[in-house]
Parts: sequence; structure tokens; C-alpha cells
Amino acid sequence: MSVSRSKKVRKMVEKVLKKEVVVLSGDDWSGLYVDGKLVYENHSIPLHELAKAIGFKLVHVEGEEEAWAAYGYQCPRQLAEFKQPKKRK
Repeated sequence: MSVSRSKKVRKMVEKVLKKEVVVLSGDDWSGLYVDGKLVYENHSIPLHELAKAIGFKLVHVEGEEEAWAAYGYQCPRQLAEFKQPKKRK
């Protein structure tokens, strides 16, 4: 990683770590606040909304049954190890 890129990454991480993220819940309603400002509210707060609030991109991969079975229905230690079965035509 180049020095300038590592500086950019460090600045991005510092910015994220300075954010205060609060979930306010009561009865059947929740609000997601970043630095005191409401950014999302609903009956629940999806993980992708939380990730967006703190500046991360969340990618959801739905594993096929066959792939999960190959790993004993556990997550592999490294994401790169997870292989989806090829689609049959």
C-alpha cells in the first residue's frame, strides 16, 4: 500500500471512529442517530442502515444450501474460501 493511500485510509478510519452512533429504542420503534442527528427510524434498524451511518459499504451474500453444507453449516475463516456452487443450466 502506498504512503498516500495509507494516509487516506487512516484518515477515513479516524473519521469513522470519531462518530457517535446511538440506537434509541422504545416499545415498537427505533431511531438511529449519528452525532446526535436522526438518520433512520423504523420498527427495526437493518444492518445495512447501520453500516451506511458509520460510513461502511455492506455487501450481503446469500449462500446456497450446497455451499453451506460443504462448510458444515459454518462460516469459513476467510471470505475468499467461500465458494458458491456453479449454476446448473
